[in-house]
Amino acid sequence: MIFISYSGKEHLEEIDQLVKDLELLDKSVWLDKKLSGGQEWWDTILDNILQSDVFIFIVTEKSLKSIACTSEYTYALALNKPLLPITIDNKTRDKHLPPQLSKFQVLNYQERNSRTALELAKSIYNIYKSHSKLPINLPEPPDIPIPYINLISERIDTTKELSHQEQSVLFFDLKKYIDETSESELGFQLLGKFKNRRDLLAVIDREINNFSKNQKSIPIATKEMLNSPRSKSNTKVKEKIDTISKEDRHSLDDLIIENYEDKKKRKWDEFSSLAKELIFSKVIKFLKIISYILVILVIIAMINRNPTEPEKNYISEDLQLEQLKDISNEELTNDFNESDKNYTE
Repeated sequence: MIFISYSGKEHLEEIDQLVKDLELLDKSVWLDKKLSGGQEWWDTILDNILQSDVFIFIVTEKSLKSIACTSEYTYALALNKPLLPITIDNKTRDKHLPPQLSKFQVLNYQERNSRTALELAKSIYNIYKSHSKLPINLPEPPDIPIPYINLISERIDTTKELSHQEQSVLFFDLKKYIDETSESELGFQLLGKFKNRRDLLAVIDREINNFSKNQKSIPIATKEMLNSPRSKSNTKVKEKIDTISKEDRHSLDDLIIENYEDKKKRKWDEFSSLAKELIFSKVIKFLKIISYILVILVIIAMINRNPTEPEKNYISEDLQLEQLKDISNEELTNDFNESDKNYTE
């Protein structure tokens, strides 16, 4: 059985023709026609890769960027499956293949004629003749690929207000996804959700409208969503924009950024005021604690003080005076007696 890995819906005719040519060689062919799904879908793909005899990789710009296709040929190579890259358009003829595929000879199948049919038959015959075997220890099957669109969807669904730069980047990623993948319908649905965000800026809304006008394959339901009137939000910016003349449209970005900076400054002022109040209250609280500690220390010092000590000092000074008086009187008496004795003699 031959497994065909591809991405995108724009080359379905060429792929169908390739399938018919392979069936003419009496070979069964399996290819995924859903292109996306859940775990059961991915398990079916991996099982068919395991059961296949040949792995054909359709080289296109989208398949080279596809996460699912990369996982498929990586798993096929790990299983030692013979791999045959085939180009079916001029855009990818001279494209540089990733390292895992660059070692294989690419079959050019852009024109269906006897020569290309013969080359295809020869390549398939040689592959079957080689008869490769599975490795003894089978590799772990890869996890279901998480598309980049899931990350974009999470950013659109966020409740956080998106800045002008964030909205511009998100719109650029959506445009890139719609232009470069096979799931443009899903991309347009997300673009409609993005357009209905309450914080969507007028300049981004106008870019979405211009982009949608140039698209031909927008589903009807999605087109209605994109054309529906937006909710009245961000009126300050919209009123300013309406007053600007067409000649001054180039300054719209500056206007949006100015509005965003004003809003950011107001938030910063609120935060600064709150921080100052918090710091002031903390300082007051700290000073109160210090004053309480000082009062407690003074009270402790007063309690530990000995009240009789000054009195003792006072008494000791009186005793000294009395002693001095006694000494003086005794000396005077002795002097008097001595003088009297001398006089008598």
